[in-house]
Amino acid sequence: MEYLEGSPVIGHPLKGQVIPAALTALAAYAAVLGKAEMRLVEPFEPLLPLYKARGFLLVEPKGESRYCVRKTP
Repeated sequence: MEYLEGSPVIGHPLKGQVIPAALTALAAYAAVLGKAEMRLVEPFEPLLPLYKARGFLLVEPKGESRYCVRKTP
C-alpha cells in the first residue's frame, strides 16, 4: 500500500475507521494474490505506533525506502 489518507472533515462518519478498513482490504487483496506478506511503503511517522500495534514491523533497508511489513493472515 503506498497511499492512505482520511478525510479532513470534522465529524466525518468514517473518522478513525479508514486505517482499519484499508488494512482489512489490504489483507484480503494480498491473500487473493497469494502473497505471503503485506507492506506499507514509506509509512507516515506519527502512525508507526498504530501500525506496530496491528502487527507490522518497520524495515529500513539501506539505500531503499523504508516500509512496514506483516505476514498475510
